Amino acid sequence: MFILRITFILIFSACTGVLIAQNVAIEQWRDHLSYKNAIAVTESNSQVFCATQKGIIVFNKEDNSIDKLSKANGLSAIRINTIAYHDNLEILVIAYEDGNIDLMQNGTFYNITDIKRSSLIGSKIINQIDFDNDLAYLSCGYGVSVLDLTKREIINTFFLSEQGSLINVNDFLVFGKLFFAASSDGIYFANSTDNNLSFFGAWKKINPNLLPSGNYNLIALFNDKIIVNRSIESGADTIYEQINGIWEKVPIEEFTNHSFNVKNDNLLISHDNTSWVYNKNWGKIGQSKKNAPQPKHSILGKQDNVLWIADNDNGLIKATDFWIQKIILPNGPNGNFAFAMDASNNGIVAVPGGKSLRGGNYFRSKEIYTFSEGTWTSRTTETHPDIKNLFSMVDVKIDPTNSQHLYIASLGGGIGEIDDQNDLTTIYDDENSSLFDEGSSPGWNYVGVAGIDLDNEGNLWAINSLATYGLHVRIKETGQWQSFSVNGLDENSNFGPLVISPTTGHKWVGVYGQGIVVFNDNGTLTDLNDDTSIQLSGGKGFGNLHSLFITCITEDRQGQMWVGTTEGITVFSSPSGVFESTSRDAQQILIRQNGFNEFLLENEIITAIAVDGANRKWIGTVGSGVFLVSADGTEELLNFSKENSPLFSNNIESITIHPKTGEVFFGTIEGLISYRGDATEGGETYDDVYAFPNPVDQTYTGKIAITGLIGNARTKITDISGNLIFETTALGGQAIWDGHDFSGERAQSGIYLVFTSDDNGGNRLVTKILIR
Repeated sequence: MFILRITFILIFSACTGVLIAQNVAIEQWRDHLSYKNAIAVTESNSQVFCATQKGIIVFNKEDNSIDKLSKANGLSAIRINTIAYHDNLEILVIAYEDGNIDLMQNGTFYNITDIKRSSLIGSKIINQIDFDNDLAYLSCGYGVSVLDLTKREIINTFFLSEQGSLINVNDFLVFGKLFFAASSDGIYFANSTDNNLSFFGAWKKINPNLLPSGNYNLIALFNDKIIVNRSIESGADTIYEQINGIWEKVPIEEFTNHSFNVKNDNLLISHDNTSWVYNKNWGKIGQSKKNAPQPKHSILGKQDNVLWIADNDNGLIKATDFWIQKIILPNGPNGNFAFAMDASNNGIVAVPGGKSLRGGNYFRSKEIYTFSEGTWTSRTTETHPDIKNLFSMVDVKIDPTNSQHLYIASLGGGIGEIDDQNDLTTIYDDENSSLFDEGSSPGWNYVGVAGIDLDNEGNLWAINSLATYGLHVRIKETGQWQSFSVNGLDENSNFGPLVISPTTGHKWVGVYGQGIVVFNDNGTLTDLNDDTSIQLSGGKGFGNLHSLFITCITEDRQGQMWVGTTEGITVFSSPSGVFESTSRDAQQILIRQNGFNEFLLENEIITAIAVDGANRKWIGTVGSGVFLVSADGTEELLNFSKENSPLFSNNIESITIHPKTGEVFFGTIEGLISYRGDATEGGETYDDVYAFPNPVDQTYTGKIAITGLIGNARTKITDISGNLIFETTALGGQAIWDGHDFSGERAQSGIYLVFTSDDNGGNRLVTKILIR
């Protein structure tokens, strides 16, 4: 059993859920999840807990503050399926789709993996949690498991049929000396005093002549009668109640029903579009606002006339007097995909679209997410209908001269341009640009732009799939478009990335299965006679690519081109010479791993490569998470996976790095998460130098960062008397101190001075650090 102690930090404002801008500590993680799609809600005396698949909203009823729980700050996993709170023990039980369980008590997490690790074959999903004294009855995909909350262990498991044909149990009820289980195969019951409840023979199914067979997903005790819900996959559900041993259909309007919740003489039912409250005579006495929420689960609050609703569209909803509703939602992007991202000093922009390695379209939501000063804003088709034609957004670029000016590549809808007023000013397609529409039939418009980039002059370049001409540019000065006929880039549907080298101006295009095409316009965009191009493939003298399946291309801070493939990484160390036969070949990086020489990540599918301020490479993969390697790639510095870190998934789609803060953003297939790295981009001059945290408490054991330095500055720290206690070289624009002196002793309380020097050796006092 794994135990993790955390302290909650409220990082959202009380009423709006807006993130308060603050420094994230070095090596600290934080999630950037959407908490809109809520699935379950429960409450304690002081807090309300509302679960989504990825995390939990925590609402403090006393001060109206909002917090959140995720794998970034305590949960052991993602894909939550349900939650429940035990009042007497003050324990929040969190159950996952794979049988994993977290218990949260007094700020401490206890992870219980008994079910997850069991040898049971089949679904281990935990559908519902029901309490009786100190026991939690877990309705699972194979039967019912009993969790002792004080011992924190599974003490029994009930099987309703032979183990060769396990039955999915959806809900459970303790009624006197009887147990009832609502299952996909009807309602089962057993005597709770039976000593062999794990044996399927102890369980009996209610006769179909008394109660129709079918999938029963809900069961509860209401008005001293057992009520059950027969769930219909496509159609309205039916509720039955047991009266004097006879099952009778409840005469109410039929809906799709998601949850029962009983309080005193009232029953709350979550229907598809509303939550109804019924009295013991099945009379309607209240409801949530019609057609506003999409409740997946609702409870009658401890406070009278309050409903708490886990809403599939809006997160947590507080409904008072039934009609007055308040949405409670932590700030975050509208969705959980970030297929492509770009960064500037002002923040991050992400788009959720996507395509497979072979060019297939994912058709994800048409949305744009922007992260600035700690707050996410989302542009959706509901808030901005003008983006409705930009389906499958696969690339985004921020104008380096204006961080509010964006370009969005759509694999089918052309290119969208957003100005600094946040307006979509233009969509470039076949009608107003040289981009080509490969419509295969009348009425079918497809302007497929697989990648975009901006050159040093601000000209917009694009690769156009399924087009007569694959490479295009919009000239910034004139607004005119120019297309180029380039061998290997015409009439091709499966382009990889487009990257323009700031060093040479060459355009590098990955062509999946065919290698790389490099194009040089020689600085004359409208003169096609001096254009040159080369196709890099396998074999010495022809590019020496070990794999022709290109997935990503990135230029590092020394002008080298790092190329990701489906079989690891290769590097062009002299990319400016690819047009010369003597220096056009790439090389794989040889590293020493586990006592053997091997090529860097040679068995990995590489999906993203991002370069930090110290020229180190953050590398995303399919299946193995994220790697950080040294500037030359010969040393593996870190490997984050979902098993050893808060990373949500080992399948990475994108990586970008905030240049000013060094925060590394990972777009995974399960959501966006970031890690505060220790390197930032160094400047030519000092820029707002400061240390954080500062002051530093003696109890603090994390890293202390001095940021805003010139690139790779030599940094020295002295005490107030001038005695040198530590020195290092900045990682880009940031130096890191662990708070210890040369002998490994913790620095004593006092003021410490930070000096830096450039390559010429000139010292400069840049800041002070107080340890108290």
